[in-house]
Amino acid sequence: MKKHRVVSRAIALSLLAVVVLVGCAPAPTPEVVEKVVKETVVVEETVIVEEEVEVPVEVTSTPEPREGPVMISWWSHWAEEDNKKAVIEQVIADYEAEHPDVDIVVTWWQKGEMWPAMRNAFTAGEGFPDIFYYDIGVLEFIDAGWLEDLSDDVNWDNVIPVGKDFWTRDGGVWAVPLEGSSDHIYYNVRLFDELGIEVPDGFQFTADEFYEVCKTCRDAGYDPFAQGIGDRDYPGQFLYKYILLHQLGAEEFVKLWNGETGWDRPEVREALDYCQELAAIPAMPDVYTTMTLAESHRYFHTEEKACMFLVGAWYTGRAFVPVEQGGQPPDFRLSFLDYPEMPNGVGNNQGFYSFGGSLAVASMSEHKDIATDIVNFFTQPKYGNLWLSQTAVPTGLKTDAATMPESDWKWYSEEYDKVNSDVDWKVIKTSECGDLIDAYTAVFNEGLPQNLMSVDEAIDMLEEARAKCQ
Repeated sequence: MKKHRVVSRAIALSLLAVVVLVGCAPAPTPEVVEKVVKETVVVEETVIVEEEVEVPVEVTSTPEPREGPVMISWWSHWAEEDNKKAVIEQVIADYEAEHPDVDIVVTWWQKGEMWPAMRNAFTAGEGFPDIFYYDIGVLEFIDAGWLEDLSDDVNWDNVIPVGKDFWTRDGGVWAVPLEGSSDHIYYNVRLFDELGIEVPDGFQFTADEFYEVCKTCRDAGYDPFAQGIGDRDYPGQFLYKYILLHQLGAEEFVKLWNGETGWDRPEVREALDYCQELAAIPAMPDVYTTMTLAESHRYFHTEEKACMFLVGAWYTGRAFVPVEQGGQPPDFRLSFLDYPEMPNGVGNNQGFYSFGGSLAVASMSEHKDIATDIVNFFTQPKYGNLWLSQTAVPTGLKTDAATMPESDWKWYSEEYDKVNSDVDWKVIKTSECGDLIDAYTAVFNEGLPQNLMSVDEAIDMLEEARAKCQ
């Protein structure tokens, strides 16, 4: 027989998520943070959940539902990045203070677990969030019609122009970029000093010099790179994309990566051959295939088992937190290198600038007007300032230097500016063709870094995928 059980809202929301995902791919239970106290108003809500249990009597009545605030569900990546969580939670608290009739519930995920759960929910037409973290890893969400067009409902004057342009696709603007992303070689200053590696004044080695740096690290018992692909499909791609960028220049790189030009060309082979010289050292650690992103960070800054780490400027989101939460030790010394100068390169001073974690609104949300207003609220320059000062991660939101709060990461910003002052940043929109994206994962994240395929085999696979995307 059935028993009606009264549960708290937090538990009810968790159970609802489970109900929605029954029969779909399972995902670990995320952390849910919920605020039900706003100033002097305490909101109580009763939710009824039915479950099959044996009870001595049958309850035949249920309480009348009570009126309460509008519930907005927000799903976000960064479950392990407390500084980013702090920014989002501050925005939520401020919005709720100004809108006591709105209650925002944020659920923290690792995005590798979040995407399947979100696909299942959108496909089912229920259980999806109103607001959610979004990035280029799931561009198909736009084609599926799951994102609300934000063109007319966001104050784009609060967003840097290239940030808006990045998410302008197929006649709409689909997300607000929180997280700017420039890619770098981070290096362990202490290890470089220990091994006698002297960094050039311009912070860029030649291709031959960089090979010798990697060889010196390996010969001394250190891994050249702290890469791990245990839970990500891109850490191995940094090296290949940057060497191709420096070899070809941004314009030709875009044509190549988007499938407009072929891979079987001398200048492309030269770049790939060089990368394979590094891979053969070997440049990657023995635990490359199993080490997660979080473990890669600790491998680099806490265990100090690798000389360098190829990663985006969002490195600080995990590194600049307390040591007990996985952050780097206070005395760890790091700096940046530019990717190496290719002997025949035409883009040696160029760098990728992209946008990672962004905010989107579900097009099927019953409260998308409120959800959009919350996203727009986030774009205020004071929150751009909060993001930059709290996380030390670049942002697509405009900031105001005159009101920027003091930051513990001033030294980092100064080092970043010093090393990257001459970089010609290129904001690039790359391929959305699924076959090419899958091929890039197979070739540049898995096959070539592990020396599991030759350059010839890689080119054949890439050309086959390119043909499917024509």
